[in-house]
Amino acid sequence: MSDVSKIILYARIYFLLCLFLALVFFLSTFIGTFFIRKVNLVGAIKNKKNNKLIFNILLIFKLIIVTLLSFSINNSIDNIYKLNANIQSANRLAKFDFHKIQTSAVPENELHKKLDQLIDSLDDIHIYNYSSPDRKLDITKLRSYQSSGKLREHDEFAYTYISPNTLGLLNILDENGNKIEASQIDAKANTLLVPIHCKNDIEMIFNHFQLEKDTKIIYIQNGQVHDDILWPGYYVYDSIYYIRELKKTLYLNSGEVLLDKESSEMVEQELNRLGIDTNSIRVDPLNKDYNVLKGNLQLDLFESLFHLIINLLSFLLCVVSITTIFLELRKKEFGVYKLIGQYPIEVIGKFVALNGVIIIGIALIVNPFLLFLLFIEGIIYGFLIYRYMRRKVVLALKGE
Repeated sequence: MSDVSKIILYARIYFLLCLFLALVFFLSTFIGTFFIRKVNLVGAIKNKKNNKLIFNILLIFKLIIVTLLSFSINNSIDNIYKLNANIQSANRLAKFDFHKIQTSAVPENELHKKLDQLIDSLDDIHIYNYSSPDRKLDITKLRSYQSSGKLREHDEFAYTYISPNTLGLLNILDENGNKIEASQIDAKANTLLVPIHCKNDIEMIFNHFQLEKDTKIIYIQNGQVHDDILWPGYYVYDSIYYIRELKKTLYLNSGEVLLDKESSEMVEQELNRLGIDTNSIRVDPLNKDYNVLKGNLQLDLFESLFHLIINLLSFLLCVVSITTIFLELRKKEFGVYKLIGQYPIEVIGKFVALNGVIIIGIALIVNPFLLFLLFIEGIIYGFLIYRYMRRKVVLALKGE
């Protein structure tokens, strides 16, 4: 069974488990709601002090539930964004068809030397060096930066290491808006690509890379972005690029040695010729890593959706419970209104406003999108109060 199949199988099992737990919770909610409705027939609950205490406790519980639900919705939305960004990014990166040599442990000296010689024999156009910056951004942070027009401050610079031929894969524009090609770079010398807004920080940049002050600098446009080759769904934004001579070895001090399809096949053939166990040394496509990352994000999404379902059911139960207790507290008052042919708009309005303040306050703090909960809550209030006023309110005056 492939790694992808295992991820899919695990995701299905996880989803079925979440579905089962949600069903159990729903049944518990149904039983609890039924009990709350029937408990009004018990003489003990006619004590208004008890009802008021329950009502206030439920309001506090609702405050907690709405807060949890708000964060669950936010988390689910973020996970959907991240998964979608990962899929789109992986699709863009898949066209490069990169591979890398995986080792379970550092090879013995003789084998290590043979592998270095093999990699060194590959043509420069079929091998690349790339090192991700420490400060890459996910889709949420990237949108935040771009929407505000924010550029990186000197204390949050992103540094990306690449070989000259990697430039052909990245659409990096100079300060005049022209794409920088690998042919413009001296393959044997160090070159820096620096965003225009960093001109005053050149000395700090030199110190970071421990470079001589005569190192060639090409200024590039601010705020440029591209997919991180090693981490689809993450982005290199407003980065400083250190272009250094291509290194053709098994390991780099930082980053990865990437092979294209042609060179990966050559390495695989040589590994087979040497009789090397693929469990210890093998050539893997980066698409395999992309799929693993995608699977992890899918599991995060399933988990957040499950939490969302649990919190949503808790919210619905809480709304039903609060409405039921409210009607019990006001049943005689509503009975009088019914007899004189009026509708208790003011009383109901205060009740709805009190509950609405909880949702509005949390929504404005967490995410205004959550105001849609008012609509759901309003439907429940309208249905329960209308049903009560039509069927039960007069019976309350009779003590039933």
